[in-house]
Amino acid sequence: MNAQFSEDIAKEIRIVLIGKTGVGKSAAGNTILGKDHFHKAASSKSVTKQCSLATRVIGGLTITVVDTPGWCDTELSKAELTEATVKCIDMSYPGPHVFLFILAIGNRFTNEEKQTVQQLQEIFGERATRYTLILFTKGDALENTTFENYLREATADLKALIDKCGGRCHVFNNKDRNYLQVSQLLKKIQDMVQDNGGGCYTNSTYKLLEQYKGREAELQWKAEAARREMRAREAEFQRLIELMEQKQQYYESINRNERRQEEERMQKALRAQAAEHQKLMKLERQKLREERLKHQHYMEREELKRENEESYHRQRMEMEMQRLEKEKQEMSKNILQLEQQKQMREAEKQELLREKIRKRKDCIIS
Repeated sequence: MNAQFSEDIAKEIRIVLIGKTGVGKSAAGNTILGKDHFHKAASSKSVTKQCSLATRVIGGLTITVVDTPGWCDTELSKAELTEATVKCIDMSYPGPHVFLFILAIGNRFTNEEKQTVQQLQEIFGERATRYTLILFTKGDALENTTFENYLREATADLKALIDKCGGRCHVFNNKDRNYLQVSQLLKKIQDMVQDNGGGCYTNSTYKLLEQYKGREAELQWKAEAARREMRAREAEFQRLIELMEQKQQYYESINRNERRQEEERMQKALRAQAAEHQKLMKLERQKLREERLKHQHYMEREELKRENEESYHRQRMEMEMQRLEKEKQEMSKNILQLEQQKQMREAEKQELLREKIRKRKDCIIS
């Protein structure tokens, strides 16, 4: 596990809130963001049932806060806590810049809170404490003493925890939305990150998540490319249909004109022949019958030829439509397969993250 060296601290701070229920964890997130995003209640019963994320841009700095359930005293089952942990890792990708461990001034430092620190190390690794800053809430409870005096009079266990986190701590009064206390906290976080190498915290779990996100983006790109190709083929299919219809109309127009011109020519010829051979009516009648019969056969052949051409073009158009429809079905099938692969990858990602968390816990406990 190591710190990912990058310049993202200059643009964004990702904060993960951890701590026992009832110490003002969600209220602290609201104070940092300067708005009431996380639900809070004045009771010891866990309000945050699952991870929640909120973001705000202040002075060009993007602040992302992830609120987590109380890991020790929540009513959630072990499976639900594992699911919330996976969600926390996903929300804080590519890694948090700070774990804010929330304690309340005036409350006794309990075994449950010691277990919270242990669980933090089990899930994120021993070096997570190097990215941990202790935030004390209920600063208004100090009354006539100072925060420094409060720390000097703290129990040995609390002092040991502060030392383990490099002495990094801060105090909040969530009843006072004075932004000075927030800017001071952000400065301490930036100084801590710079001391740790200048990047966010990461480990093998975040790196595995990065691989899956890359694969997910690749599948999404392939699916979108397939959709674009299908739309292009549909447009080409529509263009071919219109072209075939235009050709069919053209052939029908030519055939009509040819038939009309031929009929006019024959009628003119017949009238000329009738005037010229009036004396030979009987012979001409015979000739006219032969000519009419010949013309009828000619017209029947032409009509048959036209029908054959129309049938040929209809068959071509139907075959082309069937081929394009088949290609469209193939494309739809490919898109469905890509979507199924994406869902399988997502399920595999979630399962691997859960398995990695379980193995991490089993390995450290053993």
